[in-house]
Amino acid sequence: MLNSMMISVEKPPCESCEVWITRYVINSQSGVSSKGCFIEKSPTYLGQQGRVSVLITMHGHQTMTIEESSFPALNQEQLKLVSSYGVIRKYAKNTILVTEGDPSELFYLILMGQVKAFVSDDKGKEVLLNIQGPGEYFGEIAIIDTAPRSASIMTLEPCQMAVVAKVEFERCLAEHPDIALGLIRSLVKRVRNLTEQVKGLALLDVYGRIAHTLTGMAIEQNGQQVIEQRLTHQDIANMVGASREMVSRIMKDLQTDGYIRIEDRQIIIAKKLPGS
Repeated sequence: MLNSMMISVEKPPCESCEVWITRYVINSQSGVSSKGCFIEKSPTYLGQQGRVSVLITMHGHQTMTIEESSFPALNQEQLKLVSSYGVIRKYAKNTILVTEGDPSELFYLILMGQVKAFVSDDKGKEVLLNIQGPGEYFGEIAIIDTAPRSASIMTLEPCQMAVVAKVEFERCLAEHPDIALGLIRSLVKRVRNLTEQVKGLALLDVYGRIAHTLTGMAIEQNGQQVIEQRLTHQDIANMVGASREMVSRIMKDLQTDGYIRIEDRQIIIAKKLPGS
């Protein structure tokens, strides 16, 4: 029987630990790791909606470093292989990793933390394109077509990443065609997602765009739809092309009517959103 696992993490108890697992759920049985690090012999677990968490040993502790998203374009072995062509780097919160229009020289694989991809104009108006987390990556598009970066990337929390130089990334693809095929599948999925986003912006009102966005970001956890990212109303406004004030009014209405609730700054969808 495969194990289902959900993990909560916080700052490590000592400098030698990269991630401190403080709460875990395995097959609906929860517990707390009072020692600071969760120890388990089996290296992989099947998580909610096909999410796979991998524990690797660092400094004598079992540490979660990569989590695959649902239906990943690259599997765990491929992600490890790509990272072996680069170097591991750590970045503080609010670090700009990539600036729109910059030359394309680096590919990034997120090992820990979250980043946002966005575009902005000369007046500072920002459109949030995506939020990415462990097991996801960025920079491959600009490297492949050699054009300047199409969006900016900023860390939302302290991050750890495998950073691969362009020449090493190209060598990786040449030596491992299966990885190149996986990236093509990923790019196709992004095109489909962008098509849906454009469709939503063109055909839906603000209420519908918010409902569509929230529904698309939610994943199943313990029988309920949860948006893992801790979104502010400004983040949502930047995603749907609306003012923060309008988003705040609609979010309040959704809470009042029982469609959503907020727990630990995470949005939980209690029932199907109108217009989604």
